[in-house]
Amino acid sequence: MRSGWKSGALLAMLVPFAVQDAEASFCALDHVPAATVLVPYFEVDLADDQGVTTWVHLYNSAPEATLAKVTFWTDWSVPTVNFDVFLTGYDVVRLDLRDVFAGNIPITADEQSDPGDAISPHGEHPEWDGSFSFCQDTFQFLSNPAIVRDERERLVDGHSGQPVAVDGEELCFGQNHGDQVARGYLTIDDTVRCAASFPSEPGYFGGTDPVASNDNQLWAEVWLEWPSEKRRASASAVHLEAMAEAEPGTFYERYSGGADLRERLPTRWGARAFAAIDEWVVWRDGGATSTEGYDCQVGRQALPMNGATCFDQAESLTSVCQGETCLPLESQKVAASTVSSDNGWCDLDLSSVGLPGQEPSQAWVGVLRTRDTVGDA
Repeated sequence: MRSGWKSGALLAMLVPFAVQDAEASFCALDHVPAATVLVPYFEVDLADDQGVTTWVHLYNSAPEATLAKVTFWTDWSVPTVNFDVFLTGYDVVRLDLRDVFAGNIPITADEQSDPGDAISPHGEHPEWDGSFSFCQDTFQFLSNPAIVRDERERLVDGHSGQPVAVDGEELCFGQNHGDQVARGYLTIDDTVRCAASFPSEPGYFGGTDPVASNDNQLWAEVWLEWPSEKRRASASAVHLEAMAEAEPGTFYERYSGGADLRERLPTRWGARAFAAIDEWVVWRDGGATSTEGYDCQVGRQALPMNGATCFDQAESLTSVCQGETCLPLESQKVAASTVSSDNGWCDLDLSSVGLPGQEPSQAWVGVLRTRDTVGDA
């Protein structure tokens, strides 16, 4: 799989599966329940509540209750905040990321924390409820705003490229784009207990008391929405299944050493290049294991790439990208015209250089599908 390539344009058009018909196929990037969901890119306008925001609908595909750990990462892959979400069997939880940046998270609770079934109701199926370790120390004390003070500053400033106070010094967690739009990506992991840990921390995967589960039961849908413009764009969520046995190269390998068992993303992608209207969502694994932030004056080095070969409808080369800095961040939304000058498609080789001894860097490319929301209920 690491030497193959996938069509981001085709993957972006996949529709949600029917749960009863879903069959897992490891290392195939199929749209089935998974142990980890990657939301490869989000935007939230922090200055205008009618500006862009991102919605995530998270689903539990199984009758067994589960926990999901939602982690926010900047476009330099620095984790900022995380929180636990409880889902009853066949539950759905909606996240409006604008609410999260205001400090508000979905308030959920497992059975032991919600014996009256008022917070996370199981309906007519009590067997779809459940309890998890350490959640009685978490869910019972949740109320909004749940992200406050230093934690909220880390979230808001970290994702908008502003300095963040860390142990007496100011560091930057993400790219400063010169506006007040928060950017980054999410990982959502199926977990077995409530914990404040990030996926990049030791012990989160594997070991004697891991946080993460290897149950493949989560899936998600993602939209970017511009309320003032009355339009919405569908952005693919990436479903990463946990494998039964370890194989070389995993999604979280740079942090877990492979203990996560999550299937790995490829490095080479094909994407439609209708330069006049297409926008791409591009996620890349930069290989860095540091999550502490970077000197604001220096920033993080742009990610290189091996190249982009683009063709128009007459099979003529049309690429305007020189290959080094076209897609420099770990998470970004770019106009297709940034890479290609005409209609057609692009073959993107996103494997990074300068990472000796490591697997080729993984990546994801998807094409946004935009529609007007006038008349939507």
